[in-house]
Amino acid sequence: PAAQPEKFSEELANLIGCQPEDVLKVSAKTGVGVDALLDRVVRDVPAPVGVAEAPARAMIFDSVYDSYRG
Repeated sequence: PAAQPEKFSEELANLIGCQPEDVLKVSAKTGVGVDALLDRVVRDVPAPVGVAEAPARAMIFDSVYDSYRG
C-alpha cells in the first residue's frame, strides 16, 4: 500500500533514461512480478561466451580468509 510503484517507476525512468512502462514492478516480499523479472533477464542478458569443453576458469577479485570457515 505505501510502496507507490507508479511514482517511483517514473522517478527511476527519469533517472536512468527509459520509459516508466519499462520499469518492472517486483516485490521480493510477495513474489509479485518475479516471473516477469526472470523472463526479462533471460531475454535481455546475453549468455556467456566460450568453449563448453574447455576447463573452467574464474578470477577472484575479493577474498577474505576466515580460520573458522576456511
